Amino acid sequence: MKLDQHLLEKLVNIPWFCKCGTPLPFEWAVSAASEKAALKAITSRKWENMILDTQGDITEQLSLRSTSGLGREYQEWNNLVDDFKKNWMPRFHAKWETALQHHELNTSDVLNDVSFNILSIAVIDAYKDIVPMPLFFRRVLEVYEAGFHVAGKGIKKELREQDGDD
Repeated sequence: MKLDQHLLEKLVNIPWFCKCGTPLPFEWAVSAASEKAALKAITSRKWENMILDTQGDITEQLSLRSTSGLGREYQEWNNLVDDFKKNWMPRFHAKWETALQHHELNTSDVLNDVSFNILSIAVIDAYKDIVPMPLFFRRVLEVYEAGFHVAGKGIKKELREQDGDD
């Protein structure tokens, strides 16, 4: 298991947060009314649980695969996390802090949220030959790639509950 260098370079080159404050171009997403509302949504327990539950679904699949004797790839999870944090996170933090410097969103809560989301996407992607990237994280990535920030309830409830492909 290895982090996909192509994906990581693509992530580094995202125009981070350049469109925050403008309407979202996605029918499946809802814009926050203000930066204050976005901060409230980002720090909500509901948003945090949604992210953790989605990531947990993947780790559960990998764990079940391991206990069923189908593969031991799950044991690489922590190594992938460590690799990302050591070799990539500093680059991302520098970009995010620069991009957010003129926004109320320039807070540790936002940086922690984006860090965890991008870490999750990078690590889950390493398992793409075994488990698909959840629709939820694919949509989160689309929002980031378009220059926006995902703000809690920004992804409609019916989309968050879907599994598999859209």
